[in-house]
Amino acid sequence: MQISEHNGILSFSNVNSGYLIKDKYNYIKGFEIAGADKIFHYAQATIENNKVIVHSDSVTTPTAVRYGWADDAPEANLYNRDGFPTAPFRTDNWEPLTAGNKYKIE
Repeated sequence: MQISEHNGILSFSNVNSGYLIKDKYNYIKGFEIAGADKIFHYAQATIENNKVIVHSDSVTTPTAVRYGWADDAPEANLYNRDGFPTAPFRTDNWEPLTAGNKYKIE
């Protein structure tokens, strides 16, 4: 991921013949973006020059992007033109919010 202005710019390997968005309105769904505060916001995503540009008005300086993560998995609709879906991913390595919490069954 590269940062340019207020956008996260994603490049992928193995895209082959390009991207396909499986949505009747041609919207890419399932992206979230966060700044240094680690608070993720739903994001708009577009395809430009074989790169995915991710943006949210709520994040002025992006530091991380997630796709198909947590609650967004059913919304994920980005495929390559060969029909293979983009797997859920994240660009951060932040510790999960629930790390260190243990659930005890009695």
